[in-house]
Amino acid sequence: MFWGIKISTIIMFVFMTGLIFYLSLTVQTEKTDEIAVIELKGDYYLSKDKYLSFANLNNLDSYRDLSVSIIRDRIQKHPYISEAMVIKDGSTLTINIVEKRFEAILFTDNRQFFIDENLLLTPVLPFTRNVNYPVINNPLIDGELNIYKSVSLLPEVVTGLKIVSSIKYLNTGMYDNLSEVDMRNGKDIIVYFKNLDYQIVLGRESEITKIFYFSKLWDFISSKNINTIIKYIDLRFRDRIYMGIDDSIIEDGEKQS
Repeated sequence: MFWGIKISTIIMFVFMTGLIFYLSLTVQTEKTDEIAVIELKGDYYLSKDKYLSFANLNNLDSYRDLSVSIIRDRIQKHPYISEAMVIKDGSTLTINIVEKRFEAILFTDNRQFFIDENLLLTPVLPFTRNVNYPVINNPLIDGELNIYKSVSLLPEVVTGLKIVSSIKYLNTGMYDNLSEVDMRNGKDIIVYFKNLDYQIVLGRESEITKIFYFSKLWDFISSKNINTIIKYIDLRFRDRIYMGIDDSIIEDGEKQS
């Protein structure tokens, strides 16, 4: 009986010693899997370095002991990012980001904002690249604008967005050349295109209908031959489109005749 107890005690001691040794090896193995490298994919508006710097993930000492969930939370707080997927494989961490979709840039009182697909304002940050969105300029706004505020209750901004959207869906060529929708603080709306040297006076009311009719003329007026003699196009009048023609062209034609 005495020897049986002693042997069982020895067996238990050996078992516990082996368990402690195994656990120590496991802990050491996990420590070797500390994050050594972070790879970020999906960057378009800002460089990888700018995104990582924002989340304080730009040097090894700042992130090697962090958990995946903490890193995800940090990167998703960036104003341009709607979603981040983080995958850890050994000592390498891969961050796949999905950036927000923007519809236009709002410019008012010397401040710039992106307007995203949910009609929320996002600040335009330094070093932003690929900013190829139409500008909605000088809307008549009552009150202060703040980031992440919805523009859905700002009629002037909504009208500008409707003009941009209608051009986008009516004519790809028009949209690619759309530069600015100037709301002129409540006065007649003027639209500018990159490849036209003159303004399109849209006026007020029935803006989308006017854009529809103007899109029918786009291929004609955007050609170089006719574009050089037009001074302006006026869409303010119902069922009519007026074109201002360079007087010198008319005078030259009369002299030749």
